[in-house]
Amino acid sequence: MADTIDRLAQQYQAELPRLQAFRGQLDALLIALLATSDVQYSHVESRCKSPEAYRDKIARKGYTDPAREM
Repeated sequence: MADTIDRLAQQYQAELPRLQAFRGQLDALLIALLATSDVQYSHVESRCKSPEAYRDKIARKGYTDPAREM
């Protein structure tokens, strides 16, 4: 299982820049949508897990397909 977790964590690390860019785009879209609505909100906040937190969660939860299960 440790090899699988290492492989999944490496894949996540490789995709992290793309995921962070996507997160920023989603934030901007949500803010734009909220600005055109009657919804009152304080702020929009998001994050991508750190590679270490990603690895820990896979191990702790026993995920086999973390991209889908998270």
